[in-house]
Amino acid sequence: MSLFLIPFLVRSQQSKPARITERFIKVPVVEALEQLEDKYQVRFFYDREWFIDDTLEIVLTNSDIEESVKAILTGLPFICRIINKCNVVFLPKDRAAVFLEHMTDYSSEYLLTQDVVLIGDIEDAGKSRTAEITGQITDSKTNEPVTGATVQVNDLPLGAVSNVVGNYKLSVAPGFYTLRVSSVGYEQRDYKVKIISDGTLNMELFDKTLTLDEIVVYSERVDKNVTGHQMSLVRLDMQSLKQLPVVAGGKDILKGLTAIPGVKSLGEFSSGINVRGGGEDQNLYLLNGTPLFNTSHIFGLFSVINPDIVTNLSLYKGHIPAIYGERVSSVIEIETISDPPDKPTIKGGFGLYDSRLSAAVPLFEDKVFFDLSGRTSYSDWILTRMNDINLKNSKASFYDISSGLHINLPDNIICVTMHSGLLRR
Repeated sequence: MSLFLIPFLVRSQQSKPARITERFIKVPVVEALEQLEDKYQVRFFYDREWFIDDTLEIVLTNSDIEESVKAILTGLPFICRIINKCNVVFLPKDRAAVFLEHMTDYSSEYLLTQDVVLIGDIEDAGKSRTAEITGQITDSKTNEPVTGATVQVNDLPLGAVSNVVGNYKLSVAPGFYTLRVSSVGYEQRDYKVKIISDGTLNMELFDKTLTLDEIVVYSERVDKNVTGHQMSLVRLDMQSLKQLPVVAGGKDILKGLTAIPGVKSLGEFSSGINVRGGGEDQNLYLLNGTPLFNTSHIFGLFSVINPDIVTNLSLYKGHIPAIYGERVSSVIEIETISDPPDKPTIKGGFGLYDSRLSAAVPLFEDKVFFDLSGRTSYSDWILTRMNDINLKNSKASFYDISSGLHINLPDNIICVTMHSGLLRR
C-alpha cells in the first residue's frame, strides 16, 4: 500500500460509519477486515501479504472506528491513518518512518529481497535519530574472533574496525543499509540490514579461496645447490642457459660460465676458462660422458658446442668426485637432448659469424627419437671484404655436426651420439 492513495481517499465521499460491535476469536486479520467492510461503512487499504499469518482475538463493543483499528493493530508492526472517518490506510511502521524522513534508505531494493536482517525493535521505529550497532566478527570454521576486520557502510563514509576479541561498534541513523565486511585472508561479505534502533549483529567470515596458476614440477629443486651434499657444484638447466649472455649474435656455453664466481676467461679471443686459478689444461670437458680434447674453433673464438642442443651443464669447481679422475681444477659435464619430443621440432639462429640449425624427430612414440644439429660459419665471406690483401687470401671458417639416436627401454636407455667438426684455414 502506498501513500499515493491518500489524495484519492481525501476526495472520496465522507460518511459517518456506525459503531462497531463484533467478536473475533482466532480469526485471520484479512478475513476480519473483509467482514467489517461488508457490515459497516468502512474501507481498509493494505497489502494482504502483510497479515497473511496473523489472527485476531478481540471483542469490540460499540466501538468507534479509531478504537476498533487500535485493537486490531495491537501487537502488530503497523500504523494507520483514518481519512474521512471511514477510510483506513495501513502501513508498516518502518516504511512509514522512511516516508516521514525518520529513517534513511540506502538500500532501495531491500523490499524485494528475503535476506534482510532486522536490527532493533520494530516498536521503536522513528523514535531515535541514531542507532548503535554492536556485534562480533568470527571465523566461520573455528568461531575464533577476527581481529582487524573492517565494517563499511556502502555509499557512506562510515565504518568500524573489530578489536582484538572481534567486537565492533557502529553508529548510524535508522534506515536501510548494506554493510560490507572484509579482512585479509577472508572472502568479502555483504549484509543487507534494516536498522530500527540499537541492536546486535554478529557476522561470520569465510576463508578466501584463490585460483592459482598451474604448478610446474621440475626434476630438481631450485635450491639443489643448498640442500645437496656435493660442494662446489653449479648446475645450469635449459632455463638458466637461456639467460647466458649473447656473444656475436649467439650464446657461447663456455664463455657464459665466466659469469659464475671463481671462473675467469683466458682472454677476449679465447673460449678457454680458468677455474679458481687453475690452468686451461687442468679442466676436464665431457660431452654426454665423452671427453672433449679441443673445445674451440678459429683460434679460440668459438666453442665447439652448439648451444641449441645443450639441456644441462654441471660445473665442479672443487671436491671433484672420484669417478672423474684426478683433475686439479674443474670438470665441465655437458648433456645434450635426452627427452623424446612430442612432435618434430626445428630451431636455429643466425649470428654475425655463424648460423646454426637443429632438429629432433620422434620415430616410435616416446621410445625412439633422432636428433641432428649443425653449425657453420661464413667468416671466409667476411675476409673477402677486407682491404688487406693478406686477409682476402686467408681462410678461417668451421662447421660442426652433432647427431644422436636415443632408444628408451623399460630398464635402460641406449644412446648413440656423434660429434664432428672441421676448421678450415
